Amino acid sequence: MPIRLHASLRGRLILVLTALFAVLFGALQLQHAEAQRMARRAALDRALDMARVYSHHYERLLHDQLTMLETLFMLHDVSLSNRSRCDNDIRRLIVSTSSLVNLAVLDSQGRVHCGILDALPGEAETRTAHLALERRSPMLGMSGTDGAPRPYVTLAHPLGEAGGEPRAVILAYIDRSWLNARFADAVPEGVVLRIFDGDGIFVVRQPKPECCVGKSGRELGGIGEAIAGGGAQIRQSTWLDGVVRLQADLPLKAPFSGVVSVGIPEALALADAEKANTRLSILLAVLLLSLYALSGFLSERSLLRPLKLLSDGTRRLRNGDLAWRIADRACKGEFADLARDFNEMADTLEANRHEIEQDMEQLRLASQVFEQAREAIIVTDTEANIVAVNPRFTEITGYGAEEVLGKNPRLLRSDRQDAAFYGEMWAALQKQGHWSGEIWNRRKDGSIYPEWLSISAVYGDAGRVANYLAVFIDLTKRKAAEEALRTSETRLATLIAFLPDAVLFKDGEGRWLVANDVARRLFSLDGTPWQGKNDVELAVLNSRFSGEHMDCWRSDEAVWAAGSLMHSLEIIYTESGVRTYDVAKMPLYDEAGRRHALVVVGRDVTDLRRNAEELERRVAERTHELQTANRELEAFSYSVSHDLRAPLRAINGFSRLLEEEYAASLDAKARNYLGRVRAGSLKMGELIDDLLELSRVSRHAMKREQADLSALATEIAAELEAGEPDRRVDWSIAPGIVVRCDIGLMRSALLNLLGNAWKYTSRREHARIEFGLEEQNGRNVYFIRDDGIGFDMRFATKLFGAFQRLHAPADFPGTGIGLATVARIIHRHGGEVWADSAPGQGATFRFTLPK
Repeated sequence: MPIRLHASLRGRLILVLTALFAVLFGALQLQHAEAQRMARRAALDRALDMARVYSHHYERLLHDQLTMLETLFMLHDVSLSNRSRCDNDIRRLIVSTSSLVNLAVLDSQGRVHCGILDALPGEAETRTAHLALERRSPMLGMSGTDGAPRPYVTLAHPLGEAGGEPRAVILAYIDRSWLNARFADAVPEGVVLRIFDGDGIFVVRQPKPECCVGKSGRELGGIGEAIAGGGAQIRQSTWLDGVVRLQADLPLKAPFSGVVSVGIPEALALADAEKANTRLSILLAVLLLSLYALSGFLSERSLLRPLKLLSDGTRRLRNGDLAWRIADRACKGEFADLARDFNEMADTLEANRHEIEQDMEQLRLASQVFEQAREAIIVTDTEANIVAVNPRFTEITGYGAEEVLGKNPRLLRSDRQDAAFYGEMWAALQKQGHWSGEIWNRRKDGSIYPEWLSISAVYGDAGRVANYLAVFIDLTKRKAAEEALRTSETRLATLIAFLPDAVLFKDGEGRWLVANDVARRLFSLDGTPWQGKNDVELAVLNSRFSGEHMDCWRSDEAVWAAGSLMHSLEIIYTESGVRTYDVAKMPLYDEAGRRHALVVVGRDVTDLRRNAEELERRVAERTHELQTANRELEAFSYSVSHDLRAPLRAINGFSRLLEEEYAASLDAKARNYLGRVRAGSLKMGELIDDLLELSRVSRHAMKREQADLSALATEIAAELEAGEPDRRVDWSIAPGIVVRCDIGLMRSALLNLLGNAWKYTSRREHARIEFGLEEQNGRNVYFIRDDGIGFDMRFATKLFGAFQRLHAPADFPGTGIGLATVARIIHRHGGEVWADSAPGQGATFRFTLPK
C-alpha cells in the first residue's frame, strides 16, 4: 500500500491553491475593468470620427443642392420678370429634380414673386428667406410638416446681386425622405445617427427615420448644449429607449446650423471585453479544478517518482541514450545516493562513446576532404606504386581509379621533361621530404596539359617514410588567362598610342609611366627621358615644360582628395597658339586603399567651344520665337473655345424648345435626330470646357506655396465617394506628403489622376486606389496606383495628348483632355509625369516635382 502524507499537509496545499486562485481572479477583474474603460474610450473616439464623416456628407449634400439650384436656374433661364412664366419654370424644375418637394422665389423685400400655391411659405420659411437676404448667404430653415404632401427641410439661397444687393432668394423645400435615404446604407448595424437643425428638430434619423424626423429633440441629452456651445462633445447617456449609448455630438459649420449626433450602444462597445473576461474566468476555474486533482495524487507519487526515474534511466541507457541524467534535486535520501551512482556510470559510458565518435569524425572528415578536394590527390607506397586517387584526379587525367591502382605515376609523363628534371625531384624528396613545381603531363586521351605539382613524404610512427602524397592542380585555364592578359595589354597599348587625345598614366607618387605620342608632343617631351619622372623633375630637365603645364600637375592632389573622376578646362600655350583642353583625371586605388595610379586624358575642345557658343545663341533666339508662338496659339485657342459657347447654347436651347413644344408634331425618327443634336451639343460643351481648362493651366499665374498633397487627395477621395456612395473602394493615402507648388493647379492634377483611377476601377466589385511617395535615384516620385482595367503600354505615347483616348467612350466616358491637363501642370512645375500599366492589371501614374 503506498505511503500517504498527513491530511493536514494536503489541506494546506489546497488552501494555498485556493489563495492563489483568489489573487488571480482579483487581477482578472482589474484587467477587465481596464479593458472596459479602454473600449468605452475607443467607442467614443469612433463615434466622434463617424460624426465628422456624416457632418461632412450632410454639408456636402446641402452645398450640392445649392449648386444644383443655381445651375438649374441658369440652365432653365428662369424668368424673374414674368410671374406666370416663373411659376411654369418652377413646376418644371420640381418635376425634373427628385430631391425637391416644392420651390418658391421671393424678391429682395421678402415678398413671394412666384411659386406653387401649396408651397407658399409660412412665417418660419419667410424668416429663413429674410435671414438669407440680410446675410447674403445660404440659410437652412425649419423642417416643415404641416400641410405638406411630403415632409421637407427649408433651404434659402440668394440670387445674383444688382447694385450690391441680392435681387431675389430661392426658397427650396428639400424632401426629408430623400435626405434620409442618402444615409441609409452608411450607418453600421447597432449605431444610431441623428441630425438636428438649428432649432433642434430631427432632420435625419437612421435607422427608423419614421420615429423621429420632424419632431423636436432639443431636450434630449446633450443636444441643446451642443447647439448652444458650438463645440464637439462626447458623453455616455441613457436614451429614451432605455439603452445606454456612447454619444458624440458635433455642431455643423456655418452657414448651416444644427448638430450631428452619433450613438453607439455601450453593450456593443463592451462585447469583446465581456467575452474575453468570460473566457479567462472559465480558464481559471478549469485550472483550479486541475490543481485540486493534482494535489490529490501528489502524496502517492512522492515515493514512486524516484523509483520511476531510476527505471526510466536504466531503460534509456539500454536504448543508447547516454546523455540522460537524473536531476540532483529529483531524489532525496537513499534515492539521491542511487541517482548519483547512476549519473557517474552514465558519465563514464558517455565519455567512452565521445572518444569513439571523435575518432570516427576525424576519419569521416579525412574521407570527405579526400573525396571533395578541388585538387587532384595521389597516394603511393614507398615503391611509388599508386594506392589511392580521389575523384578530381579522374576529372583532370581521364583515368579511373581502377586503371591506375598498383601502377607508377610515370604513366602520366609527357616527355617534355628530361631525366635530369626527375632526378632533381627525387633528390629533393629524399633530402627535404618535399618538392613542388610546374610540370607538363599527358591525359588518357593523349592531350598534354600544364599542372602545378606538390609531392610530400608521409612519415609513420617509427619516423620512416610510409607513403608519398602528391597534390596537383590543372593550370590550363590559368595559362590561357595569362595569354589573354598579354594580348589585352598589347591591344590596350596600341589603342592608347593611336588615340587622337593626349593620354598618360602616373603612379601613386606622380611619376609618369605611360604617355602616348599626342601627350608627349603636347608637353614637349620628345627627346626627354620622361619615364619614372614626376612633373617637377621634368620641368628641371626640360625648359619647354612651361609653367602652364604645371597647372595640370597642381590639380592632381584635388583629384586624389575627391577620390573620383574630375573634369577641368586647362589653357595650354602650344606652338600653334593658345588651346583649350578638357582634362579628365581618374584616380585608381589598390585593395588596401592606397594610391595606385592616376589616368589623365586631355581632349582639345577649342573649336568645339567656339561652335557651342554660336549654337547656344541660335537656340536662345529659336526659344524666344517658340515662346511667342505658343502664347499666340494659347490666346487663339482660348478665344475660339470661348466664342463657341454662344452658338452652342443657341443650338441646345432651340433644340430643347423644339423637343418640348413641338414633340407632338415630330415623329420618332425626328425626335431621335433632335436628341442626337442635343447630345452632340452637350458633348461639344464638355470639350470646350476642357479646352478652356487646358488653356487656363498655361495662362495661370503660378503661386508656389507649401501644400499638403495627402490632405488634398483625402478631400478628393471623399468627393468621389459622395458621388457614388454604393461603390466599395479601399483608399490608401500616405500621410504627411507636403510639397511646394501652386495649390490650385496641383488640386486639378490630383483630381484628374484620382478621378481616372476611380473611373477605370468601376468594374471591380472591391477596388483599391493608392496615393504615396517613393524614392528613385535620389529624387521623390509621387504615384497614384489602382487595380482597374489598365491599358496596353504600346499606346502609352498617346496618354498625355489632347483628345487621345485608349478606351471607347461607350465603355468609359470622357473627353481625352484630363491627362493632357495633368502633363501641362506637372511640366509647368518643372517635373515629369509617366505611367506603367498592363491590360487587366491596373495602372500606376508617377510624377516628380522640384524640391
